Amino acid sequence: MYNVKNIKISNLINDTSFYINRMLDIEDNWFDEITISSHQELSAQYANICHQYHQERKWILMINPEEDSLEPLSDNEQIDARKVLRVNSNKDKLCIAPIKMALQKGNCSAVIVSNSDFTQQQISELIKSAQRGKTQCIVINKKALH
Repeated sequence: MYNVKNIKISNLINDTSFYINRMLDIEDNWFDEITISSHQELSAQYANICHQYHQERKWILMINPEEDSLEPLSDNEQIDARKVLRVNSNKDKLCIAPIKMALQKGNCSAVIVSNSDFTQQQISELIKSAQRGKTQCIVINKKALH
């Protein structure tokens, strides 16, 4: 039997929220950061992501993709290139607001951002936006490509 006087409400609320979130899968992992080191590895990642997140009525948005690494996607018969949108930024520093908006709208199954240095605060904002829109956010960074 529990002694009601010894139960802290805040602990009870936190514990209950944790278990409800786990049961409902609310805290899914909607963000992934990948580091690659070659053009072949990048092409393989693009193909893998397109296969994994292909959904009938949703897009895959690629922001600043490496053109050389995208070419093999058009030759892959299992990937519907008509569902892959490419956007190239002409700025050195990406503006995070349009990325957050794309994630929140939920029209894409995945948003892939290449070669961007996001701060921890920006990553937190991307994660929240991805959760709201139930859209996978993938950041691909490269070491030194040969």
